[in-house]
Amino acid sequence: MPDYLCISIRFLGGSFHGRADYGEPEWPPSPLRLYQAIVAASAACENRRGNPPLESAALRWLEQLSPPFVAAPPAREMQGYRLYVPDNVGDIIANQWSAGRYYDNKNHPIDVTSYRTEKSVRPLAVPDEGAVHYVWPLANVPTGYAPHIDVLTSAVRSITHIGWGVDLVAADVSVLDENAVRDLKGERWLPGPNISRTTLRTPLVGTLDDLNRRHHAFLTRVTADGGLIPVP
Repeated sequence: MPDYLCISIRFLGGSFHGRADYGEPEWPPSPLRLYQAIVAASAACENRRGNPPLESAALRWLEQLSPPFVAAPPAREMQGYRLYVPDNVGDIIANQWSAGRYYDNKNHPIDVTSYRTEKSVRPLAVPDEGAVHYVWPLANVPTGYAPHIDVLTSAVRSITHIGWGVDLVAADVSVLDENAVRDLKGERWLPGPNISRTTLRTPLVGTLDDLNRRHHAFLTRVTADGGLIPVP
């Protein structure tokens, strides 16, 4: 029987804040979101920028695979809460203070608390007993998984969160046979050519290079003369 690569994540806090296009709730978390978490974890656990050769080879192997099917518990939108996020106006406030202005025309203090944007947050509630499983058949993969399974397992087990920083997870890798895959619990999302109500982004060949370019652009966004180069 053909084997299947399975990456499983379990949300420890019972909620998920990730959003899809146009701010819509994303469930299950997309395969691309999982891939990004693996890339970030593999870099963090080695405490270096970029990826060592073995990890890069494993990540490039993973991005070659066809989209997985996903088995996940049903999630529901919670009542939510509100945040008041400070606007990025530190330079404006600093200019006012430099000019000796500490109060506005209505005698209100000029500080960052006067510049906040209200933001509504509606996370998804995830059952504590449910895990999200991403499953790839290994029957027709470009090369064997054996050289990469240990590296991927180490990276996946190093993932701390998926979604927001508060969306803590525990993750693991396993190789399953047909019977074990059939026994996975949860609703199933199957990849297909037709657009359905649920569209999930997936990694493609070149995704790792794109992520590395974006990371480099972020690190070098401030130039020596103080100019800012927008991150694409």
